[in-house]
Amino acid sequence: SPSLVADGQHIRTDMLSTVVVLASLGGQYLGVSLDKPAAVIVAIFIAHAGWDILVGGVKVLLDASLDYETLDRIRQMLLAEPVVREIKALTGRNSGSYKFIEAEIVVNARDLEKAHAVSTHIEQAIKAQIQNVDHVLIHYEPLRKDTMVYAVPLEDEEGSISEHYGEAPYIALFTRHVTTHEILGQEILENPVLSEERGKGIALSEFLVQQGVDVVFIRTPLHGKGPEYVFADANVDIRLTQDTRLQTIMNSKNL
Repeated sequence: SPSLVADGQHIRTDMLSTVVVLASLGGQYLGVSLDKPAAVIVAIFIAHAGWDILVGGVKVLLDASLDYETLDRIRQMLLAEPVVREIKALTGRNSGSYKFIEAEIVVNARDLEKAHAVSTHIEQAIKAQIQNVDHVLIHYEPLRKDTMVYAVPLEDEEGSISEHYGEAPYIALFTRHVTTHEILGQEILENPVLSEERGKGIALSEFLVQQGVDVVFIRTPLHGKGPEYVFADANVDIRLTQDTRLQTIMNSKNL
């Protein structure tokens, strides 16, 4: 740190000055006056040490904020987390050769344990990928939503709920107000991954996460399968339903 460097400079100057003073005393013993040259040399030592400390301090002050490239890299790392919905603030500073980072994020997490786990993961990732990071502080707050987006796999465009998930021909998406239960939007999409040979369920789950889906209704459990892990990471709720028609789910007051 700058304070330790300054202490080191001080000690070195004292040692060199002591050597010069001893040389001056030796000169006096031999009948040679070295007082004035010794005083000049000691003054030079002091001035040099002071200049080094001043330059080091100025460099620390000038480097108080992290450069744009590093902050942007950290910003991309934060946004890469599926549950991070917004970065409210991101700051970083240098102290000597070390970096200190602080971020305030909004996470789509329903409980503090999940939010804390996400925060810990982000801190570890930043320290692993950014050099000389001494401390990372993540402030998180839950996402407050007035609307929820629901997804339902369909067998046809008429609203028959499919028994399958990844192989469902269509996906219904509808948005509903949390308090009034009003349907604010609805669309039926063709399954964008239906033509893929393998991993349809995982690919469809990733697609729905990108669409901002909060809840997925299915008729067949996904226990231990890839889509379940994708949804868990993104904090998307999976709900089993016995309903066979999309309209029945949309009309329910207890979503």
